[in-house]
Amino acid sequence: MRNTTPYWLKTKFGGKCSRCDLGIKKGEDALYFPSDKTLLCARDPCGKQHERDMRAEDFDIAVMNYQG
Repeated sequence: MRNTTPYWLKTKFGGKCSRCDLGIKKGEDALYFPSDKTLLCARDPCGKQHERDMRAEDFDIAVMNYQG
C-alpha cells in the first residue's frame, strides 16, 4: 500500500497550484499530494492553510482520544 499523506517538497519542474491556479516555479516549496499527484503552492490560502488544517485535525483527534 502506498503512502498518500501530503508532504512538502522543492519542485523539480514548474507547475500550477491546484487551488489558486498560480504558477509554481522550479525550486519553490509546494505541498504534494501523492494520491492524485497534485500540488498546492506555499502561499497562505493554499498550502500553508492546508497544513494548518491538517495539524488542527491531528490535535483534535489526539485530544478526543486522550484517556488520561
